[in-house]
Amino acid sequence: MPSQRAECALPCSDGALSVCCPCRFWTWHDERFLYMLMEYVPGGELFSYLRNRGRFPSTTGLFYSAEIICAIEYLHSKEIVYRDLKPENILLDRDGHIKLTDFGFAKKLVDR
Repeated sequence: MPSQRAECALPCSDGALSVCCPCRFWTWHDERFLYMLMEYVPGGELFSYLRNRGRFPSTTGLFYSAEIICAIEYLHSKEIVYRDLKPENILLDRDGHIKLTDFGFAKKLVDR
């Protein structure tokens, strides 16, 4: 199976971006499937934590809100509009910090 180093639409060479988005290391496809090797994010989805707890304490909610705002602000500074923000698309790393996923609806602004 030939391997191909993916040119990440959101390059991880910029440290701040790799903090808020999982890196895509490799992609390949055959006639039926697309394969992607992504950074391992062991914390799972924010949605799972919300579902299990019902609601977060104020301090936890403020923490995640601040991290989401920082990630969105960073993407906007790179002229990327993230348009699928929901708890299922927010992953948590091993330290509890967020990583945004599913950039299928994201847009790179041009000529602005």
